[in-house]
Amino acid sequence: MKVVIFAILAVAALAAYPPFPKYLQCDERWGNEILGTSNYTICDIGCLISSVSSMLNGYGILIEGQPSTPHTINQYLINHDGYNMTDWFIWTSLSAFGFKHLGIQPTPQFAIENMQAGNLCILHVQKGHHYVLATGITSTGFTIMDAFYPRDSYNFDEVVDASCYSRTSQKVLSI
Repeated sequence: MKVVIFAILAVAALAAYPPFPKYLQCDERWGNEILGTSNYTICDIGCLISSVSSMLNGYGILIEGQPSTPHTINQYLINHDGYNMTDWFIWTSLSAFGFKHLGIQPTPQFAIENMQAGNLCILHVQKGHHYVLATGITSTGFTIMDAFYPRDSYNFDEVVDASCYSRTSQKVLSI
């Protein structure tokens, strides 16, 4: 009975999500672009910004009139202090796009509760070496958009931590 109720709540909460495009971090359009000011390319370590750009694009957010892609979000983050001094993504940098960062928690329960509330989560998986955009919840884990690996899900026990966002603005933004 508990699993059935969980599944009904998960489906009800996730029904409002838009379709998220799958952006591959090694796509020839941006894969060789330098991430921030680092020595690495988007193909090398761009799973997080690929997940972020997919999330933004799902809501129709434009960056300087262009669709949100790993290229346009990388350029935006470079030009608007979205990376710290060591090129780590600043989670609160998405506030300009109408997203409030709700925090990072080392438990899949944080993502489950947030997604059931209609919020969005980026999951840290593969023992902390990879990020994916969570797109749904199943009885055993999350459905995801993976920018690098040919996977469409991760089990709850594969999630290292989750970073979640609420949508504070429902209008389509063009920054």
